[in-house]
Amino acid sequence: MAHRKRATSVSSSSSSNSSISSQSAVAVPLKKISKKLTRPKKKRCSSDDDEKMIMEPETDPHEELVAAARCIARCIDVFCKTKQLIMVGLSLQQRDAAENGDVSEDEDIQASRDKSPKIQDRYKRNYARLLQLVLSLKPLLGDPRKSLELNAIIKKMDATISTTHSDDTLRLKNQISHYTAFNLRSPIMPPIYDGTGSRTHLGSNHPVLARFLCPVRELKEFSKDTEKAQKKLQNSKIKMTASALPAFLWAGDLPGKDYDDNNMFEGMFEGHLLERMMRHIFTSPLSAYGEQTRATRTCNAALHDMTTVEAAHIAYGCLQVRFGIGAKNTWSEVNGDFNYRDFYNNIVDLIEDSPDPEWKDKLLRAWNMKLFKNEEGREGDSITSKDNNISSTSHEGRDDDLERVRAQMVARRAAKAAPAHPPSPPPSLSPPPPPRESMPACPSGPMPSRETTPVPPPTPRPVATPRPV
Repeated sequence: MAHRKRATSVSSSSSSNSSISSQSAVAVPLKKISKKLTRPKKKRCSSDDDEKMIMEPETDPHEELVAAARCIARCIDVFCKTKQLIMVGLSLQQRDAAENGDVSEDEDIQASRDKSPKIQDRYKRNYARLLQLVLSLKPLLGDPRKSLELNAIIKKMDATISTTHSDDTLRLKNQISHYTAFNLRSPIMPPIYDGTGSRTHLGSNHPVLARFLCPVRELKEFSKDTEKAQKKLQNSKIKMTASALPAFLWAGDLPGKDYDDNNMFEGMFEGHLLERMMRHIFTSPLSAYGEQTRATRTCNAALHDMTTVEAAHIAYGCLQVRFGIGAKNTWSEVNGDFNYRDFYNNIVDLIEDSPDPEWKDKLLRAWNMKLFKNEEGREGDSITSKDNNISSTSHEGRDDDLERVRAQMVARRAAKAAPAHPPSPPPSLSPPPPPRESMPACPSGPMPSRETTPVPPPTPRPVATPRPV
């Protein structure tokens, strides 16, 4: 024991001190070591301006990118490919610089932006929005040393855009059976979901949903003979294409009940299923039926800084409705004759490029009221249209409802702009008639009618009587 005490004396060597340190470390309880190891460390980083205390990241370092990707899916372009957007956006910037003589443009970049002017405008806007949403992205662009980091970001954002769409679809799946019924106390029959998890009995195979999906201009035939029209939908004799607008877009306890083929835009984008799905996605599931509720979590509209409803929001809701009531078990961009990308872009283009600005403004204000209880939007901002997507592929024939709607809008706008009275006839080229003699001024009172003023007969002249001789 005495020898052990002398080993710990002050006059011992440095090796003894090391031994003491190790013994002291062993004496520390394991519980305390665990706490020290799991406690986040603080790092001090210095800069020319100031010194900042930063914590080691405990969350996803690309959380900003994930939030931006979710916003892109719901509010900008659900079919966006981040790498292509960045590549085309940069090439368009380089083209503008080359036109100004600042830099030269290589052939590869020139080929990457070989798109129509309208699509180029769309890429420009979406690229600018991407840089606004992700401020940390701009320093990585054009820097070869950051290419690996940039590729990782692009991959993560594309995956998030895809999962955002599928997550919304999954959350809406169990609610569609309730949202489809116009009257909540009268659920549709047969039930939409039978507990099997399969969707093959939906879409045109379901007697009620077949009307929702039926092209609106075929509703008259559908109403006359539902069973016959349903079979035509199933065997594609009635084609459901991206330009044949489905009946669920129109208002009515039965979709398109009050549809007017001569005024197609009246009641369009006012269907009850679309309205409930939009509320579910952007505000909350509890607000789907329009009731005022107290939110228990931040809604997607607030997370995405969405203050007003725009064309891309409506198109995203239409996309979710169309797939949600369809018979396809898994998501794919093309389903038979129907192309979801074209359908989405057609709706964005129809609203954004409407030839009737008054109709567009009225539509967006109505949607602001439905979602935010305020025509001006969630924060009372004025309506501003920002999105302008690519136009749809043209389709000839009866199922091209888009051109018909536009033509009717143009006609209505022209009718409103027409003067109330017919225009004056053009001046005659014949010589003017000779001037008449000046007439006395008419009295201020009404002119007496010649027919009502009797003219006295002329007095006969007396005949002379001969005198007697």
